[in-house]
Amino acid sequence: MKRPGTDNPRSADKRLSAAIPGCLLAVVLLLCAASSATAHGTSAATIDRRAVCVAFIYDDGEVMNYAKVTVSAPGSETPFQSGATDRNGVACFAPDRAGAWRISAGDAMGHLQGMVIEVAEGAEGAVTVASVAQPDGGLPRSARTLFGVGLILAATGSLALFQAFRREKKLFAKGRKPQNGTTLPGRGAPTGDGD
Repeated sequence: MKRPGTDNPRSADKRLSAAIPGCLLAVVLLLCAASSATAHGTSAATIDRRAVCVAFIYDDGEVMNYAKVTVSAPGSETPFQSGATDRNGVACFAPDRAGAWRISAGDAMGHLQGMVIEVAEGAEGAVTVASVAQPDGGLPRSARTLFGVGLILAATGSLALFQAFRREKKLFAKGRKPQNGTTLPGRGAPTGDGD
């Protein structure tokens, strides 16, 4: 059985000419969709701008590489910039106004170092570092180590003295004299008798 209009070449041309506008519309819509999908692109350019770089170093001379860095602009609570130091422990930022800028770097072990950098307005809007206020690092490492050892010894000695005092107090309460012949304050001298 033949379909009607299949043996007429003019009816095929009519169908084709009716399908062309639909195909063109589909192609235009696809092109528009593809161009809007790539509308959010990126670009990069170099700019000539003065930056402030800070090197973060542990007190033993090792660099604080890949430490978390936060930069705060003058009068702002939200960070101006956050990131990490490079493999040499250096972090840079480009201040956009004069004032006291705060930069700090910390690692996962709890080490934290910060400083305040006073930036002044220079010629032609350039910024220059006017002063750097670095917080006092406190005592040198050897003094902190000695202080820590002294604290441990003091705590251990206090605990030993407290335990000895309790032991002697228990002996006196039971009516026995101390083993080493010492007396507790207010208890008088040992009698010298046996138990």
